[in-house]
Amino acid sequence: MVFLIVLAVFAFLFLLSTLIIYFFVFYTPVKNQNDVMRPMSGPNYAKYSKETNDLIKELLAKKCEMVYIKSRDGLKLEARYYESENKDTPIAICAHGYRGTSIRDFCGGSKLLSSLDMSLLLISERGCMGSEGHTVTFGVKEKNDILDWVEYVKKRKRENASIYLMGVSMGAHTVLTVASSLSGNNVRGIIADCPYTSSLSIIESVMAKKHFPHWLFYPLVKASSSIWGAFHLTREGAVESVRNTSIPILIIHGTKDNLVPYTMSEEIYNANKDIVKLVEVEGADHALSYMVDNKLYIESVKEFVSSTR
Repeated sequence: MVFLIVLAVFAFLFLLSTLIIYFFVFYTPVKNQNDVMRPMSGPNYAKYSKETNDLIKELLAKKCEMVYIKSRDGLKLEARYYESENKDTPIAICAHGYRGTSIRDFCGGSKLLSSLDMSLLLISERGCMGSEGHTVTFGVKEKNDILDWVEYVKKRKRENASIYLMGVSMGAHTVLTVASSLSGNNVRGIIADCPYTSSLSIIESVMAKKHFPHWLFYPLVKASSSIWGAFHLTREGAVESVRNTSIPILIIHGTKDNLVPYTMSEEIYNANKDIVKLVEVEGADHALSYMVDNKLYIESVKEFVSSTR
């Protein structure tokens, strides 16, 4: 009897721990329009807040078409489509970061891509802005969402359109993970800003920085994703996908990234040096390369698009 009570208490504490982890790590409330102005936290971001807000307001003022698809697990996903004046130009599909918004994360990138005469599809990841869902899966399920947005562009916009994929942080990881699945899908190039190597790798990295005991939190986090999020964290991700693709890739990463280690981009680059170009932005924190060295960022993207268009 005592054994059963102890077992029941252990099971309760285990489930409670995984539920708490789920809400802290994986759960994401559907964001509203006001969240697009919410800056990333930290002093390195505060110094660019005015410039960021000005770019966001500029993007919000542009006319767009709200478009939708249904995910493979039944969620209604939203995106903002900005048509270029020249309707025969490439279309860039842009994927934002963890619990982010496409308007904030691409306030600068969208301006750059538009200047290159591209139409833009700024997607809202599951559970963000107007997209349904409450679980962020670090790219595991978002990978299929990207593939479905590629098919949407081909079927609903232009069947023969040249397509570029661009992602920031989690979005960067996600667009890289689809690289090996895109043969014959019109994708001319992929731009990844501060990507991580895999869903498990980034969680392990964050746990280490916060000095969480690996032996305790690692199994709890994995169990949390499976029990409450209905997905499995994996070590397969950007490295394997990039190794098995011929699509040209540009990676941009700040050397002082305090969230996603720069070494992760080096690992991805080393997987396929023939098709990957790695640009390091000296001194840039996470997702700040565009702000820290705007000239290098713009020149790198322009050169990449020009060489692959």
